[in-house]
Amino acid sequence: QGLLLVDEIGKLPLGTQNVLLQALQEGSVTPAKSRETFPARFVAVCTSNLSDLDNINDPLSDRLTSVHVEFNRVHRRNRRIVELARPNPPEIYLPEVLLDTGVRVLELWRNRMSDENPDIGEVGSNRTLIDIAFRTEAFARLKGREVPTEEDLRAGLLHGMRGRIRARSGDSFQQNSALVKEFIEQNLEPSLKRSATVYWCRFFNGRLGAKAPEGEAV
Repeated sequence: QGLLLVDEIGKLPLGTQNVLLQALQEGSVTPAKSRETFPARFVAVCTSNLSDLDNINDPLSDRLTSVHVEFNRVHRRNRRIVELARPNPPEIYLPEVLLDTGVRVLELWRNRMSDENPDIGEVGSNRTLIDIAFRTEAFARLKGREVPTEEDLRAGLLHGMRGRIRARSGDSFQQNSALVKEFIEQNLEPSLKRSATVYWCRFFNGRLGAKAPEGEAV
C-alpha cells in the first residue's frame, strides 16, 4: 500500500507489465513462485523514454495517464542541474564561464535539432548536461592542468554529446558524430562570448553598484 515508482517501464518484460496491470486493475498481487494472493492498494508512477512507449502493452498503456515532460527551458535551472550533480566542494575548479557555456551549447542543440532522428534523441539529455562538466574536468586533469580551459570544454562537449549517439551498423554513427562536431564548432564561440559577457556584467554591476555611474554604464 502506498506509492510505486517504476523507472523506464517501457523496458520491462511483458510478463512483468501484465503483473503490474493485474495489480492496478484487480487490487491484488501474486508474488513469483507463490500461490498466495495479497491485496495491493497503490498508485503507480512510471517513467519511460519516448522511444520505448511502443514497448508498453496496450492494456497497461490505457490504464496509465500520460504526461509528457520536456527538457527544462529555463537556463538557470539547467545550470542548477549541473551544480547539484557536482561534488561539494568540487574536486577541481571549473570556471563559471565554462560551466555556463557548456549548458548554453546543449540548450542550443535542444532548440535547433529535430527529434525525427532517434539515433540522436539522447544527445540533449540532462545526463549529457552533467557529463559535459565532468568530462571537461577530466580532460583538464589528463593534460595536467589545474583549471580547465576552452580546449578542455571543447573536448568535453564532443565526447559528452557523441557518447549519447545510439550506435548503429553502417555509416550512421559516423554521420551523426560529424553532425555533433560541426554543431559544436559553430556554436561554442558564440556561447562562450555570451557566457563571458553575462558573467562580467554581473561581476562589475555587483562590484560597482547599479547606482554608480560605472555600474549604470555596465
